[in-house]
Amino acid sequence: MVSRGPSNTVSPSPFRSQWVEGPASSAVYNSGLEPNRPWTLRIWAVDPSGNWSQPSNRVSFTTTGDTTPPAQPLVSVTDVGPTHAALMWSATDNDPSLRYTVQLNGAPVLSATANTSQIFPLLQPETTYVFSVQARDSGGSSPRPSTAASSSGYSPRAA
Repeated sequence: MVSRGPSNTVSPSPFRSQWVEGPASSAVYNSGLEPNRPWTLRIWAVDPSGNWSQPSNRVSFTTTGDTTPPAQPLVSVTDVGPTHAALMWSATDNDPSLRYTVQLNGAPVLSATANTSQIFPLLQPETTYVFSVQARDSGGSSPRPSTAASSSGYSPRAA
């Protein structure tokens, strides 16, 4: 951690911290705090020589719960072969920790994945498959599933 002047490091635990450049009297801590959880925060100052101060007093708070669901995912078939289909999907949310459940013909085939694309192998040729994706944020909010995307043999189409 190299600094051109006095700096601060903010940490709610030994495993999560955020570096704040310069003499700051306030900063927004945005290093992966989960919603609806209690936290205790301390601050240390670091001088240009790398010397650390004693920690500040402890400040306790509880983050608010996330009540805004992610946007309905958009899903598309990006490639189709005789025995596979490749999909890509995306959703937007105020939570950076989105997880997705992908369904194939109504049954989950991927759960709680952070991936936004997948190749689905071992499909039967000339058979129609219907994929849908549902997003869930760390607060548990989830919109309705995506509009279905279908794949059949070599000819993908949106349903």
